[in-house]
Amino acid sequence: MGLIQGGDIVKLEETQETLSERIYRYIPPEEELRKYDSPSSDDLKEQSEFLERFPAAKLVFRYSHQLGKPIFVPPQHPLNKKGVSVPYDDYGQRVFEGLSLEPIVENDVNGQPRIVGGNLILFGPRLTRATRSVETHHFNLPMSMNNFGQAIVDLGKVLGSQLLSSNGRPSRAYVRPAIFRGNSNAGVNPPKGFQTEMVIEEWNWPFYHPEETYTEGANVVAYLDLQRHGRIWAKEAANYPRGTLIGYRKEIMQEKLGIPIHECLFLAPFWLNPETGKVELVDFSRLDTSDMVKAKGAIFADGAGEEISTVRGNLMIYPPMEVNRLGGTTLDYAVAYMAPRMGVETQVGTFGLTDFESGETSLLMLGNAAKIVAVKRLIIANSACEVVADLELPIVKVARQFVLGFEDEVTGRIPPSHPKLLTGIVFDDKTIKARETIYSAYPGWVNNR
Repeated sequence: MGLIQGGDIVKLEETQETLSERIYRYIPPEEELRKYDSPSSDDLKEQSEFLERFPAAKLVFRYSHQLGKPIFVPPQHPLNKKGVSVPYDDYGQRVFEGLSLEPIVENDVNGQPRIVGGNLILFGPRLTRATRSVETHHFNLPMSMNNFGQAIVDLGKVLGSQLLSSNGRPSRAYVRPAIFRGNSNAGVNPPKGFQTEMVIEEWNWPFYHPEETYTEGANVVAYLDLQRHGRIWAKEAANYPRGTLIGYRKEIMQEKLGIPIHECLFLAPFWLNPETGKVELVDFSRLDTSDMVKAKGAIFADGAGEEISTVRGNLMIYPPMEVNRLGGTTLDYAVAYMAPRMGVETQVGTFGLTDFESGETSLLMLGNAAKIVAVKRLIIANSACEVVADLELPIVKVARQFVLGFEDEVTGRIPPSHPKLLTGIVFDDKTIKARETIYSAYPGWVNNR
């Protein structure tokens, strides 16, 4: 699989130096490094535990207000410590993005496979969405979004092939850039001129859903009391409500049904009223949801971490924005580029439980971490975890083509339906030199093993 350069490559605004020249931008002043040249045993213990949870994340990026510059820094290093009072924790004033970095593998002179770089998936569209999210919050940025994007690329290069390997196999890395309100006075409304934090973490995370779900399908639950009542303004914490409650219910449902539950679906703020036959606003938490009749009126909005669509025959249907979904880049790509390439028709429309009763319609989940995965079992439950409906769904031919085709495109087995899918980064001698330079700035904190 060769390097494929995409159409949305982020470049530095000021200059086009190589990474080995640019790396010095990310190194703290020597006098600051000397203050923390020896990690404590607690630091190393925390670092080891961190790397177990986030493999290969030996360095992270942050804009350091203390130093007035962007830095690459070991996660447990004192220069990466946040203050005690961080208002965004309480008020959800944080936006983020999810990105994938897929390995590029080529054979060496001896015919052995080696990782020579990676492809960032839908980098341009996701950085554009991050910019919209920032504008929604009116964050005061200490550096430009273009240079923030360049830092994403540079951190991936520095972490190198270890970032794209798990148990000796090439595998995906996950990239999490985040921007949020920094230390300031208490209160929901930050004071004028408040600091904005900008951070990036990248680590090896091969699969969001278990690997077998991409061939066998996933099991999902839609709870009737989990609805998208309000518009989604940005990719932010508010989009992921009641996660601990969903996790609690997941354990109950798995024990009750004897199957793994892979995802939760949210419902739209309106339904097809079975009594009037009209689409009306509804709050399911105020209704008796113990019977199938009301469940049949529910309309699906999205997944907890991805968009959704149906596929029946040669037609893909995806929800309107009025269901209060985020607007997913993977769904947008599938609709705008994959579907025409496959000769599949697309249409905006609502769908609910009754659309799957014929046994001829598939349900897809589409997202950055999830990629594209089909649903094999759709369960509707109420807030008491009582099952109201339970359907086995087919994975029709076109649905499977979307699942397999997207995987083939992101891994470079076939050309992308559009160049914006892949933005390539290369690991070369200059990358190695840059890595050695940054690692040598933190002796005792990081190593090249």
